[in-house]
Amino acid sequence: MFKSGTCPSDNMMTFTNTQVRKLLWTPGYPTRYPANIKCYWFINSTVPNTRISAYIQDFKLESAYDWWTAGDGDNIKDSRSLLAKLSGDLEITRVMSTSNKMWIEFKSDDRVNKAGFWLYIQPIAGKGKDIIETV
Repeated sequence: MFKSGTCPSDNMMTFTNTQVRKLLWTPGYPTRYPANIKCYWFINSTVPNTRISAYIQDFKLESAYDWWTAGDGDNIKDSRSLLAKLSGDLEITRVMSTSNKMWIEFKSDDRVNKAGFWLYIQPIAGKGKDIIETV
């Protein structure tokens, strides 16, 4: 199921109900991700009054050099939309948007490459503040 060595060509996820989860992972997971790679994903829920939740299940990146970044909305270049910028080895973590849209970016450098991450994305009902928490 995992182990593709490149970024996905279909990087858009659209949800039409809250009962579905979709998986997302670094290229090559659970072995090492490639050097100098940049991947993007754009997530959208068409269900009214929902926001996007990313449940990180496994997370191993080169600390301070390889980054997983998530933001609110669909404009990855808008620095005000930043929800989380994560690196290193993390416990199970949840990042939640404030709207029905979220973007995710993964960047690696040319040095140490680790296992990467896998997570699942799910829309959840309700509006609220962004949340970053260890669960």
